[in-house]
Amino acid sequence: MIFIDIDGTLHTADHQITPATKQIIQKINYDLGVPVVLTTARPPQGTFFIHKELELNTPLICFNGGLILEKKDEKFVPIFDAQVSYQDVAAIYEQTNNANINFNLYRNEEWYVQHIDALVEREANNVRSKAKIAVFSSLLVYWKAANKGAHKLMLMGEPNNLDSLEIALNATYQTELSIHKSKPVYLEITHQNASKASAIQFLAAKHGVAIDKVVAIGDNYNDAEMIQTAGIGVAMGNAPEEVKKVATFVTKTNNEEGVRLILEKLFFSFLFLLLFTFFILPKTTYLFAQNQEYTYTRQDTLRGALSPERACYDVKHYDLNLKIHPETKTINGYNEITYQVVNDFQKMQIDLFENLVIDRVLQGNTLLKFTREGSATFISFPQKQEKGKIQSIKIYYQGKPQIARRPPWDGGITWAKDKQGNDWIAVSCEGLGASVWFPNKDHLADEPDSVRLYFEVPKGLMCVANGNLIAQKEVNNLFDSFEWKTSYPINNYNITFVIGKLAHFQDVYESKDKEKLALDYYVLAYNVDKARPHFEQVKKMLACYEERFGKYPFWKDGYALVETPFWGMEHQSAVAYGNNYINNEFGFDFIIVHESGHEYFGNSISVGEHAELWIHEGFTTYSDALFVECLTGSYDKYVTYLNSFKGRIMNLDPIIGIFGVNYRQWRGSDMYFKGAWMLHTMRSLLNNDALWFETIKSFYQTFKYTTINSEQVIDFFCTKTRKDLRPLFNQYLRYAKLPTLKIYTRGKGSKMELHYKWDTQVKDFQLPMKFKIEGKEDGFTTIYPTQAWQKMKIKLKIKDKDKIKFATDLYYFEIEDSSEK
Repeated sequence: MIFIDIDGTLHTADHQITPATKQIIQKINYDLGVPVVLTTARPPQGTFFIHKELELNTPLICFNGGLILEKKDEKFVPIFDAQVSYQDVAAIYEQTNNANINFNLYRNEEWYVQHIDALVEREANNVRSKAKIAVFSSLLVYWKAANKGAHKLMLMGEPNNLDSLEIALNATYQTELSIHKSKPVYLEITHQNASKASAIQFLAAKHGVAIDKVVAIGDNYNDAEMIQTAGIGVAMGNAPEEVKKVATFVTKTNNEEGVRLILEKLFFSFLFLLLFTFFILPKTTYLFAQNQEYTYTRQDTLRGALSPERACYDVKHYDLNLKIHPETKTINGYNEITYQVVNDFQKMQIDLFENLVIDRVLQGNTLLKFTREGSATFISFPQKQEKGKIQSIKIYYQGKPQIARRPPWDGGITWAKDKQGNDWIAVSCEGLGASVWFPNKDHLADEPDSVRLYFEVPKGLMCVANGNLIAQKEVNNLFDSFEWKTSYPINNYNITFVIGKLAHFQDVYESKDKEKLALDYYVLAYNVDKARPHFEQVKKMLACYEERFGKYPFWKDGYALVETPFWGMEHQSAVAYGNNYINNEFGFDFIIVHESGHEYFGNSISVGEHAELWIHEGFTTYSDALFVECLTGSYDKYVTYLNSFKGRIMNLDPIIGIFGVNYRQWRGSDMYFKGAWMLHTMRSLLNNDALWFETIKSFYQTFKYTTINSEQVIDFFCTKTRKDLRPLFNQYLRYAKLPTLKIYTRGKGSKMELHYKWDTQVKDFQLPMKFKIEGKEDGFTTIYPTQAWQKMKIKLKIKDKDKIKFATDLYYFEIEDSSEK
């Protein structure tokens, strides 16, 4: 399948499609039978005429993936629909109403604006549609009453103003909304599940096309994720450099028929054969679960595998010394890596993104030779590094680190400004890797035992990092220095810094044994009055987690929350906080609780492979639910909270990924929400809370400060509970499909037979199932399905079979009822 953006891609600057471009699209779509799909931020009415002009018979992706339409009986009908809720629309309107912004609302074919200006007129001309002027206060009252949402919000305004709004809105809505600029003067907002990337995945799956056989062509930031997701991602010559960097190919500009040229190369030239030899049929193809193919490059292997050049040494300590230059968005300094030699070697690999320059590498006074291959650097030693010895090297480097486009998920350095215009800088790099900003052994399996972090930052700003502040000094008239140290092992992506006009205040938590833990809070100076009462909930959270898992893990380093220009991140002993002091409907701040839960699962207990991140995210998401139970004292509230996860589970990919390639190709967040439901299912299966809570606490206490894998988790839970949970773990973790309870009913009158069996990939899967009859007071009946059909008699009229209610609050599974209607 081929997915093509319209504005700036398919269209020339005067919004035309050249005859040659039209001809090749039709040839590919009809003669070769390769579907060509228009993929745009436009509303439907701005796309129908282009679809007709190209004589296409394929679906339409509108509103950046918020609405996908398919043609049936000469009409377009929706097959996917994701809207921004009325509540979010109203809140964003309130936030931007006085920001010199023209607020645009789109719903299906409706388009509302506050006033007609040059930007609206230009957009109306481009999409051949007409905007309606609306009084938004009245319109939103009507939408509230009708429970209507929007497919897209578009904020039109000055580029700098929109840049600030993009940062501010992302800080609040990153898990709910997709927010990005499609043009310097357009900031577009859609539902989180609406993106061009997810849209092409949806349609590819619907048509049985593997994602690595998909071509995606686009020109702007809202196309970047789609370009990166597709097997062949093409950026236009007029695209920003950041978009070009994630593309497989860069073609000519939209005014130079870039779409035609790349399609000719891909489908009608010798390059086509090369692509099928080296790209479509890759050198390294893994077949994983559901026959889904993924392709990996040598860079993926260099980043994700423990090669001999990495396994030969064990990192003991990082001593990172950096100078930060906000005006140029650059850094310079060195990292001294202390390591123990595991096996004799004369060549080692360290990692640093290739856009950062390594000036020199020293061991003592000896200048070492090195070569670079992408983001991997190979350092050669004149003498053998002997097994067992402690050695160190010092790597001097400098440059402009990758700027985070959508932190913390699309990471790098965030160079922001607070609302008073002060620099506000932070790093986030989970998944991407800490080598985006400093040289290190960038593999989860090797954590330094401790780190020292020294930063020089512009005078007047504070720098907060992990552990304890050891020293703060004046360097000169322009810079101050901050030195931090940790006392515990730490994984690379948790090493952090936050720089800003920050104020510091403190509190104390007292554990059950009366030991006192320092609580340090670093927030923007003008937010102190909000932060003080809001952060009181930290002590309730720490008490709950102490009860469930044990004392806070990094006691000597203290606990800290640090306000950041992005939503949040689990940076060890310096938790990133950016949720704008908002509690959820359950009465707590999700970011405080979730990111702090990672201090136990992710930071104290860590995984050695990115493919097994479910151990970080599944346990932490489950700990969120346990906190609801602690906070409210209600099991029912705990279940209500867990039920709120179900709509976010996609069941598209196995939770455990592929090893050795720094796997990041999950579609969705099943490791979080499905992982939590798996654990809740086990709690329900045991039906013994004393044993369950003893098991999870003992699990944490056994493995704290270690790096573990899934097999260790499974073995521990099976041993501790004295129950064979392995089939259950394997079904949820290693297969995308949920266990499916197949049922059907037969009978006459009041004599009914319920037939049932499990349909699972794991052949020995067993999970007793409970059901009850609605309206009866008999309580639950337990059945024991296997992979073979069984039946039982039920005193119920066949016409009332819908009164059979299975325990969906206890277990996570699907029901497939093939009873005759």
